[in-house]
Amino acid sequence: MTEREIIRIEDLSKSFYGKQGEVVALEKIDLSIRKGEIFGVIGLSGAGKSTLVRCINFLERPTQGRVIFDGKDLSQLNEAELRLARRSMGMIFQGFFLFAQRTAFRNICFPMEIAGVYDKQQMQERAMELLDLVGLREKANAYPSQLSGGQQQRIAIARALATNPKVLLCDEATSALDPTTTQSILSLLQDINQQIGVTIIIITHEMRVIEQVCHRVAVIDQSHIVEVGEVKDVFLRPQSQIAKQLILPRGEGVEQVTGERCLRIVFDGSTPAEPIISNMTLSCQAAVNILFADTKNIAGNAVGHMVVQLPEDETAQARILAYLDGKKLYYKEERLHDYV
Repeated sequence: MTEREIIRIEDLSKSFYGKQGEVVALEKIDLSIRKGEIFGVIGLSGAGKSTLVRCINFLERPTQGRVIFDGKDLSQLNEAELRLARRSMGMIFQGFFLFAQRTAFRNICFPMEIAGVYDKQQMQERAMELLDLVGLREKANAYPSQLSGGQQQRIAIARALATNPKVLLCDEATSALDPTTTQSILSLLQDINQQIGVTIIIITHEMRVIEQVCHRVAVIDQSHIVEVGEVKDVFLRPQSQIAKQLILPRGEGVEQVTGERCLRIVFDGSTPAEPIISNMTLSCQAAVNILFADTKNIAGNAVGHMVVQLPEDETAQARILAYLDGKKLYYKEERLHDYV
């Protein structure tokens, strides 16, 4: 384990057994998560995301493999040592799971009460500090039923931070929220990461969550990690079929087609601000169909994809490719039926 790593997962598998026999939830997972980063894990429902996050803190014990957290192999710890390690891993969930009979203030105090190492004054000071951090000091005495969904999730985040964890695990933490509230929660997590340096692991099925805040991402499909990389690299050049499906959704094509050949053109933020497609059609005297287009702001850079359908004429195709080469734009051939 290197100095930069906070978590290393080695050859991890997890199976469940029931009436239908063995169900493999995770198989041969290898991941390295760095200190201070926001790391995303994305996949479709049933891919194994939530099982993975529960294996990271040993709420689910892996069938095989190791989870090394902050230099310690969790499989080698006794129950007391494991509870101590979990204190350094806060967790927030899609359903908030606040105690209905406790105020926001007392919900935040709960992990400190369980830990048994904080006196009353320390708990009060820490709870108010965290209420300030999540912007809800005025809601200290409110009960969960008196809070909006976004406010409840902010209190859940504050509670997860109560014992000063080194890692914050977020399991579909924004899935129950509307888009505007999701944006504010993601901005809060980003601020927390920058202010206190806590490592954040975000489990999600939403690419927009990954794009907004994560530094790196792992793509999980059918119990396997199929792709890992910097968010910008995975977004611009997805290698796995499931990553392409998540980034380049189907069903947004056009009905009229002119040819079978398609190109995905990538804009990585380094090209000048100019109407590339318009200039290309004028320069090459060849029209293209735009089948898909998407631009994102990732790490302050405007990046995006555009999938275009080329004309049938091979000479026109050659002119278009030469134009793109001259502009030093990355492009890759795609299959037409993925977009129409």
